Amino acid sequence: MQNNLNIYIKNLWGLFKFQKNPQVFDLRIFSILIFQNLKIIREA
Repeated sequence: MQNNLNIYIKNLWGLFKFQKNPQVFDLRIFSILIFQNLKIIREA
């Protein structure tokens, strides 16, 4: 569980890091990825 949470946080950090223009960050993509990660955490 804790390990999956760390992966989830790393994925979020990766999104912010690779986003060239954070002001134009697409919240729809962001929320889709959050839901995918939450599903992974729940299934663990």
